[in-house]
Amino acid sequence: MATGFVLDTENDQNYRTGYFALFNPNKRNARVVITFFYEDQEPTQLKNYVVPAECQKVIEWDKLSEIVKNKRWGAKVESGEPLIAQESHHVRKRGDKPEFVRSQCTTMMTPILTTLWYYADGVYIMPRDHVHRRMFEPEMVGLLNPNRREAEVTMITYHTNKDRREATFKLPPERSKWVDLVDVVGKDPPHFGARFISTEPVVVQQERQVYAVPGSPVQRSDFNEIAVPGPMHDIDTLREMPYVGAYNIGYFPGPDSLLVVFDPTRHDTVVDVTLYYEKENPNPYSFGLKAETSLAIFDLLNRQPPVIKAEPWGCKVVSTEPVIIQDLCGSGDPVSGGISNYRWGKGLPPKARKLKHSLDALGTYEEELTNHITWNMASRQAATTLAKVWCYADGMVRKPPTEYSKKLYTPEWAFILNPTKRDSEVTVTLYYEDQTRGEHKLTLPAQRIKGLEMEKIVIPNKSYGADFVSTEPIVVSHNKGFFNMDDPVQRDVQATMAMPLLYPIFR
Repeated sequence: MATGFVLDTENDQNYRTGYFALFNPNKRNARVVITFFYEDQEPTQLKNYVVPAECQKVIEWDKLSEIVKNKRWGAKVESGEPLIAQESHHVRKRGDKPEFVRSQCTTMMTPILTTLWYYADGVYIMPRDHVHRRMFEPEMVGLLNPNRREAEVTMITYHTNKDRREATFKLPPERSKWVDLVDVVGKDPPHFGARFISTEPVVVQQERQVYAVPGSPVQRSDFNEIAVPGPMHDIDTLREMPYVGAYNIGYFPGPDSLLVVFDPTRHDTVVDVTLYYEKENPNPYSFGLKAETSLAIFDLLNRQPPVIKAEPWGCKVVSTEPVIIQDLCGSGDPVSGGISNYRWGKGLPPKARKLKHSLDALGTYEEELTNHITWNMASRQAATTLAKVWCYADGMVRKPPTEYSKKLYTPEWAFILNPTKRDSEVTVTLYYEDQTRGEHKLTLPAQRIKGLEMEKIVIPNKSYGADFVSTEPIVVSHNKGFFNMDDPVQRDVQATMAMPLLYPIFR
């Protein structure tokens, strides 16, 4: 990973920390070493940490003396046994209680280094004024070079208006770097996809933060996602190849809302999307995409044929050229649209008075609201393969009261997609920190999706990892909501693709 950060300073109203979730599905203990790489100092290490066999463990960042606070870092996890490694982090306003988490996101750590990376959903939104409808959404990129040789990384952005911008960054050996993309694409650029070409194998990670208005001191939401690794090539070859891309098929199980497709090749492409449901038959639609452009389909829910909104759905994306596929989901304030030019403490409009509790998490500082307040945002890269075994590491259904919070409720769902023409038998095995286990079996019909409510099968308030073993190739994603028990509005969300195990050696 490349965007680690423990922010704990009185100079910033945001408090940020996180943790690693490590899941060892093997029948042998795994000895782990974690190396932390910084921009301006030598690496530090956590050594000889043990994850017991068939067990999940959580390592909290702010409890590690090996992590330097208030410095950005990247991390490398090395293990004597194959592990599932996941990082999650959260942001809240300094002084807030834990249930007032403002931003929570998670991503699977990449298992490889490469000289080529992509992502599709690039923006840098800088509203013109405080009453503008768009929020302030700065975007950053984390670069990690764990090698003992210097790496030169070139970032190329491809915009919807056919514009192209380029920047090059030098990464010393065993260093990480955090790039504010305003220095690359400027303020409020046309939507873009990004390609990264490096002289040495590196890791690239995207992060977008969301603030309610320009100048707001408290982060509302964000997403954080590892870029898509492409094939390893010589840097000069990559610049000349007309077909360089990553994948031409992708799967999203779960409630997607915004589909983003980036064509990094020099050829126009046709994209076919198939939507899958729990009860209804699949329905398809197609569209075209110009070469070297990124397209964000904001009206996916209104496409013809329309998405059936009353049940979970997922999709399969197939294209005639290699493309990068990413989705984005989020939700906003239910009274937004009825509020504008409002400052805390000066009265609510009549429409908002009945829902005043939905504004409590805004805090007590003076801030102007717009009609586009986003409470939560999550992004995922498409699964690029089907597999019979999937795993994730960071599971916990919190049901208050707990030691963590008296009010925070975090339900979870596993969305399982079976795009094949055969029914599949799926076995879900749950592995807890105390080395106890649980099991659940289900039948997933052909060409259907299933939203599995995890609180019906897990032990609440216990951290766990999970694997999904299927008789047919499937796709699995993991979603988590964050609710304050005094408030019906979902405050935050996590969403990540599970990790496919193509060679499940532990079985």
